[in-house]
Amino acid sequence: MKKAQYNPFRIHGVVEGEYFTNRTAEIKRMVNVLTEPGCKLLVYGPRRMGKTSTILQAIARINEGGKQAFLADLSTASTPVDMGNKILAEASRVLGKKGYCRRRI
Repeated sequence: MKKAQYNPFRIHGVVEGEYFTNRTAEIKRMVNVLTEPGCKLLVYGPRRMGKTSTILQAIARINEGGKQAFLADLSTASTPVDMGNKILAEASRVLGKKGYCRRRI
């Protein structure tokens, strides 16, 4: 009986660490867009191509560089209110107290 070969590719969930494919150029472009005020980013493509994993790698680089970024999953949002709540919830989770500006009167 032949032993099954080890498959180095992951085809489910978010891929990170040693399983993340080297997407240096894509990550660099995403970091540049995500850190430029007023820029927009649209990522599209077939399922299971690494879109979410690549976006999360770019966000990690931004956060490691001292800036802050986050991903809000809007896939289950059914109304604009749902979208706003998901964005605010993720911003609060990631930014915590750092995201609030307090002003003394």
